[in-house]
Amino acid sequence: MVYTYPYVNGAGQDLTADDVHHFLKTPSLVAKRVAQLAAKRFISDFLLTGRYNAEGGGISFLIDDGLYTADDPEAINPGGDYPLTTAGEGIPEKAPTEKLGQDSEITDESIARLKMDPVDRVLKKQVNRMVARVDSKTLGVITSEVTATYTGAAWTSTGVILDNVLSAAANRDALDLGISLDTVVLKPTQFAKIAALFLAADMVANGISDYVKAGRIPDVLGFDWVTSNYVPFTDPTLVDRDLLGGIGLEDLKSPGYSKVSGTLGVESKVWRPTDSDRDLYRTRVRRVGVAAVVEPRAGIRITGTGLV
Repeated sequence: MVYTYPYVNGAGQDLTADDVHHFLKTPSLVAKRVAQLAAKRFISDFLLTGRYNAEGGGISFLIDDGLYTADDPEAINPGGDYPLTTAGEGIPEKAPTEKLGQDSEITDESIARLKMDPVDRVLKKQVNRMVARVDSKTLGVITSEVTATYTGAAWTSTGVILDNVLSAAANRDALDLGISLDTVVLKPTQFAKIAALFLAADMVANGISDYVKAGRIPDVLGFDWVTSNYVPFTDPTLVDRDLLGGIGLEDLKSPGYSKVSGTLGVESKVWRPTDSDRDLYRTRVRRVGVAAVVEPRAGIRITGTGLV
């Protein structure tokens, strides 16, 4: 059998060296490329959907606060007064922001010989390292804060999996706090095993083609099934993404930095060092922020699954 393959034009290889120099001297173009590389990469931003302005180096929030007011609504007569109720106080917490970033260098020689390739490689590696650092720390915070557990059974069949997930969700429902678990977080090897079981059981027949193409588990029981290389826990963890917490970002307004709207704090900077005659550019990618779990009860871990 003879195989043929479509023509692939390397990204940016139709550019000249002059074009690449122009790209590196245009902050908005660099920021746009960094944003493309970072788009939908942070599981931190997916699991913690709250967005906070971290002014003055951190955020303050109330942890373990109730999700309801203290009293039920009352029937109000025409023109009558409305009763005043309390909304709870909770335990005040503070979380300082962390400025994460690093520099890399791109020489004029590499641009002359390889065009856009060395630029793209450097930016990809910087973004990859940023994702690894941010997500590892955020998932560690979630691990330390979400301590509720549900004792399940070995996940060797779809029936057990569904029973455990629904029972764990019912455990949170029983708190009567308005928690609605919507996401299952798994390690990559666990994700692969669960996906294979679902497919083998023909549970996602209507979405099999989408799953095969996109590499994701279609909606099962109304849950998003997600994974990350940086998941530190072996117990499948269920969370309510609307209530679990959020990301606090701090805008330092530093000169020379650029970012694209919607990139959640990922900034870039490119310059030619002026303290030497070296023929190169220096690129920087940074993010200033903090992850906060503001409602630890909006998550639960399923133990006893036998998953590693």
